[in-house]
Amino acid sequence: TGAQNYTYAVYSRIYNVPDGYDKTLLCHRIEQEYKIGPLELNCEAVIKTSTDLLTNKTIHTDNNGYQMQKRLFKSYVNNTVARNYYPMVRTAYIEDGATRLIMLSDRAHGVSSQENGQMEVMLHRRLWNNFIWDLNYNLTLNDTSVVKPVIWLMLGSKHVTTALCQKSGLALEHRPVVTFGQ
Repeated sequence: TGAQNYTYAVYSRIYNVPDGYDKTLLCHRIEQEYKIGPLELNCEAVIKTSTDLLTNKTIHTDNNGYQMQKRLFKSYVNNTVARNYYPMVRTAYIEDGATRLIMLSDRAHGVSSQENGQMEVMLHRRLWNNFIWDLNYNLTLNDTSVVKPVIWLMLGSKHVTTALCQKSGLALEHRPVVTFGQ
């Protein structure tokens, strides 16, 4: 019954970017565009991406759009999931010895790696609660808006994805706007 009152949609596009000097594919990019909201009360919209990368629940996030910081998963007595979410201004990635999965976004999100080889992004949330464990912080976020974030996923070698990350991030932030006049 409640699912009829809110909207969620995912649009995916697959790109091959760009060809190498010998016409070999350097990297695959998947564009995912979401439409979420309005959410029911006390709901969070999260997208999880799982891989076979051996990451040890480690994720790297950007602090300011440029500097990357390694974030190690930590177990806590209370609220382990929320305490392992970190801000992502534009970029987050997981990696193993040879391969990296980069996530670029057109807006800031919270990200986490709760499982080995997995990355999750908080796309939207609507909360109305004030539990005892919240240490008197009011967690109310009664947001009834509809959000439309765009995320690019790039999978490739560390060398190639590092070279493409900044340029792709700028391309995502500054996509062309098409207008028609009379």
